[in-house]
Amino acid sequence: MKKILLTLVLMTFLAGGLFSAVNVLSPVGPTIVSLVGILEDKIDSAVELDIEFWTSFDQITASLVSKDADIVIVPVALGEMLYDKGMDVQLAAVTLWKSFYMVTSDIDADSLSDLKGVEIYTPQGTGQTGDVLMRYKFRELGLEVGEDVEIKYAKPPEIVGLMAKGKVKAAVVPEPFVTLMLKKVDGSEITFDLQAIWGEETGNYRVPITGVMVRKSALVERPLEISSALNAINDSIDFAMGNKDEAVALTTKYFSGMPAPVLKESLSRSEYAYKSVLKIRNEVQSFMKTINEIYPEIPVPDEGFYAK
Repeated sequence: MKKILLTLVLMTFLAGGLFSAVNVLSPVGPTIVSLVGILEDKIDSAVELDIEFWTSFDQITASLVSKDADIVIVPVALGEMLYDKGMDVQLAAVTLWKSFYMVTSDIDADSLSDLKGVEIYTPQGTGQTGDVLMRYKFRELGLEVGEDVEIKYAKPPEIVGLMAKGKVKAAVVPEPFVTLMLKKVDGSEITFDLQAIWGEETGNYRVPITGVMVRKSALVERPLEISSALNAINDSIDFAMGNKDEAVALTTKYFSGMPAPVLKESLSRSEYAYKSVLKIRNEVQSFMKTINEIYPEIPVPDEGFYAK
């Protein structure tokens, strides 16, 4: 009922031309599936959303400093790094909870401890979700990264290519690159579910991977518009999860080079669900404490990190 009333109020304001569009900055990649309902006008929104795509940290910071972006979708740990650097952002929601798996080829491993002496590739760099979850478990097992096991970094498509050529035997990647690797690399298999590893240690079998960050000043100055935009993101995820074939076909228009069958299969090993920070703050805080233990340079968020 509250959402209906908010929509009616927003439509009244929009009819008077009082609201401007909300600018959203999203990564290029699988996250697009959660926004395709907006991109392709498959959902009703009381406010217009203009979605652009980011490819670098510098692009995000520039857009926030210039106030060109009202909402930025980033990995939760990156959101905290933006906040810690003084950017005007707060976490409003988490939208992706399951995505990371270890894929191996020609390796027998019943436990992560069996990977001693193995080079493991993972995307981006230190502080990324897969990197943190691996390091967390290696630490529990008493394995020293850099001595007992090596973690190296490359872009997901490069990792897939290296494994296909036999140059990489183990990799921790997110979907849909997991599925792509399984189809392209003979003998490859999913060896470990990183979310399950986290759950075995914590009792919580999901991980706050992707965060929706709002520009705090925009939230203060335009609360109805920003709230409506967040509702639209929620509705877009509901559309995608309820209409997977259509959503996948539409997503491939923006995620070039990713075959639709691969993307569809990857959704069976992914968990997209919009969860307001008001409900999952403790989960995020627990995960960020773990990141801080592994990377002290990434601080545990204070209360100002969470949108109210």
